[in-house]
Amino acid sequence: MVMREAEQSERDAVPGQGRGVCPWVPDFLSGEGPCFAVLSSAEASAWRAVVAAAAVSDAGHLPDLWLHAEARGEGTAALFVCREGGDFVALPLLLRRIGMVPGLEACGGMDAVSVGDYAGPLASRPCLPASLIQHFQRELAAELRRRGVIFVFSKLNPILEQEPLLDGVGSTEYAQTTVSIDLTLCPDEQFRRYRPRLRSYVRNGWRDGLEPCRLDYEQHLAECLEIYAETMDRVGAAPVFRYPDSFYASLRSALGDRFHMFGMRHDGRLAAGFLCTEWNGVLQGIISCVRTEALSLSPARVMYDFVRRWATERGCRLFHLGGGTSPAPDNPLFRFKAGFGDRRHEFRTWKWTIDPVAYGEACGHRAAWNARHGLVPARADFFPAYRCPT
Repeated sequence: MVMREAEQSERDAVPGQGRGVCPWVPDFLSGEGPCFAVLSSAEASAWRAVVAAAAVSDAGHLPDLWLHAEARGEGTAALFVCREGGDFVALPLLLRRIGMVPGLEACGGMDAVSVGDYAGPLASRPCLPASLIQHFQRELAAELRRRGVIFVFSKLNPILEQEPLLDGVGSTEYAQTTVSIDLTLCPDEQFRRYRPRLRSYVRNGWRDGLEPCRLDYEQHLAECLEIYAETMDRVGAAPVFRYPDSFYASLRSALGDRFHMFGMRHDGRLAAGFLCTEWNGVLQGIISCVRTEALSLSPARVMYDFVRRWATERGCRLFHLGGGTSPAPDNPLFRFKAGFGDRRHEFRTWKWTIDPVAYGEACGHRAAWNARHGLVPARADFFPAYRCPT
């Protein structure tokens, strides 16, 4: 862990022995002088305390998914935190050795990325002082350079206001549009905002004998993942969408009873499944899957309607369905989700080249290595380019 204070001498920041807890965090978040710190995976409790103190956050900011990625050898998880007075900004990143990339074994630098679908910075409240944002950006840049990081890429959260915290470092780009349902509306009004054809599908689905249900993690995860694998094979999904079982275990560890599983049964057999997280009043889908033999029954439509009504009764304020499999507005998955309402959000990514010279050299080395092995990049828009699949 790294910690710097402008008005105080450095304090001992060693976690509590055997507890993984950083004892200075309450003081750190409420102290007077400006301060910058980096929390490591050994300080998961302190990391959670920062997330809990943020005005708005997402389940993807909790340390568990980041520690899961670290345990799988994907990089080193870190939470960069900058505090000034009673306010703070925090940013989780996964630092990766560039030398692990084929052809770049001689490179000693690092890059940094986000983990999961949505991440990006956190803040103690909206409209932070410009001085704190500038302090955060300045300290973050210095710390990343000190660690040899040449490039940063992070997926941002489409339902959080994050871009003002990053304005001036790197750039953000539109990735795709996502869909949500406003659960603060009365249930009848929510249903009226469905597309007419979808309302008909849902009504018919209930008459076709589809039975929605809550699923138990221990009893039904394996069956859900079996259906999910079948769904991914059917649609030709990329490997990035096929998560290991430990991914779901880390989510459950992070969220406990706020990690939910739903299903649709037909003739006593599970026809569809839906896994989602609940955090800060937002229900957010993780995976959705349907058995091929049940496609004609449209179980996913009825299942989403059931989840929407359940979340409303539970007191959630938003059901974020996510986007599609590409930016195109005619993408079949996006069209399906768009039928549930007219609320739209911009999903954006953040890219920051800290060392353009080193980045260009890494891209050149990888291009030469690809040429020697008869390989070509699979995508022209992949960042960082030296990590593009071939």
